[in-house]
Amino acid sequence: MLTSIKTVETGTREEILKHLSKNEYFEHDSDNNTLLHYACLAGNLNAVKVLLEAGFYVNANNVDGHTPICDAAANGSVEIIKALINGGANVNPPAYWGSPLMYAVKNGHYDAMTILVDAGADINACDRLGFCPIHISVRNRFYKGVEYLLMAGADPNKCCKLTTALHIAAELLDLKMVRLLLLHGAYASPVDSHGRRPIDLVEKDTPLYQLLNAFTGKSLLCFY
Repeated sequence: MLTSIKTVETGTREEILKHLSKNEYFEHDSDNNTLLHYACLAGNLNAVKVLLEAGFYVNANNVDGHTPICDAAANGSVEIIKALINGGANVNPPAYWGSPLMYAVKNGHYDAMTILVDAGADINACDRLGFCPIHISVRNRFYKGVEYLLMAGADPNKCCKLTTALHIAAELLDLKMVRLLLLHGAYASPVDSHGRRPIDLVEKDTPLYQLLNAFTGKSLLCFY
């Protein structure tokens, strides 16, 4: 399969067609990744188009439930994402480590995010660890991504093990992110698994503390 992988990663349309005519179309590796997975990961649009035309299953999943569109989202291949969606790709596959949107967010691919959301990606879907796109984008200080997710309807109060995006931003001492979350409806005083509110994570008499204090009211325990 190594020759097939190399061909779909770097080959031209003609080279790929020639190779496929002489080899087994539907090969997969030990993790059940198909050639379409590899073409998407490599960002080879020509290969993706050829494989889709040849009948490769657009929603083929590997052992982690990871489908080709997850790979395309991970490297921000906008045209490939569009081709996969046009070919019937599910933008919300049951992948173990998160949705295509999560992969786009993790790698800071704004354009890929917008295409996926427009195609119906669930902006509040969590991975197996409980993280949602809003948590990851805040953790990575992906301000443009955070603002887009919030404007698109992401829940700023979604919890991961009782930790909200505001807890994460406060722990990072990120004044800009805290302000952004608060202005989009984040509760100022949810309580995490250690009984801490976001304001408890910052030093007193700082601009960040003053901002949180201005919004802080009754403590709220996060149950979801």
